[in-house]
Amino acid sequence: MYAVLVIGAIVVCAVFFAGVRIIRPSRRGLVETFGRSTRYLQPGFHWIVPLVQKAVIADLSERMLTLGPLLVITSDNLSANASAAVTVRLRDGAESVRAAVYNAGNYLDQTASMARTALLDVVGGTDLKSLGCCRKYVSEEFFEALRRSAAPLGVEIVRAEVTEIEFTADIRASLHSTVLAANEKTAAADFAAAAKMTAEGMKRADIIKAEGKKQARVLAAEGEAKAIRLICEASRHYAAGSAQLLRIVETALGSGGGGLPPIPEYDSASEEQTDAEQTARAGNRAV
Repeated sequence: MYAVLVIGAIVVCAVFFAGVRIIRPSRRGLVETFGRSTRYLQPGFHWIVPLVQKAVIADLSERMLTLGPLLVITSDNLSANASAAVTVRLRDGAESVRAAVYNAGNYLDQTASMARTALLDVVGGTDLKSLGCCRKYVSEEFFEALRRSAAPLGVEIVRAEVTEIEFTADIRASLHSTVLAANEKTAAADFAAAAKMTAEGMKRADIIKAEGKKQARVLAAEGEAKAIRLICEASRHYAAGSAQLLRIVETALGSGGGGLPPIPEYDSASEEQTDAEQTARAGNRAV
């Protein structure tokens, strides 16, 4: 009886440990019961029924795929060798893991085949000039094309980049001459723009200088006219005082029997008209 219990305990322990499954954080699992997927296993401790159930483990860690060099024909019928690097991983989730396990025999091989096709399509649809100067744009197009293709497999494209595009010697020489011509054209345009700006600056400087000279002449004329007005005012006051003094003397002499020639009356209106004419002549000379 004791032996039966011991054997029974050993069998139970064996069955228990045979069904133990430990899922690591970077992995996920599917439980198949009689060949049918019935449960999704998250990281941690799990137990399945031995001989009845089976655990299929999928790795979700990132994998690096290297492509190339591949011979491609550009849109302008020139040959080039293209290389690329792709980083992939399985998406977390029961449907994505089932798609990767059941829809693709080996999702890495299928992803690599899709990446080669996408690289040929993207590089083949681009001309030589764009390949030489717009590598980032080509890599973005390659990433989007591969992402759409790999989505049904439950595969996530983490990174996809065209690492190298190599041309033949004659194509490299043609591309180099094209780049030089573009640089010379840009330099010529910049030089023309600089010359135009310099000419406009000199023109503005001449205009400002002429305006300054004109303003100086106007100010000088105004100053001269003001000086003339002051002189005329002083002369008018002096003439008025002298005329009054001469009348007093003439009156005094006339009362004594003597006589002097009559002194003309001082006309202030004619004096102001003379002042205005002199001011106008001074302004015309300054301008």
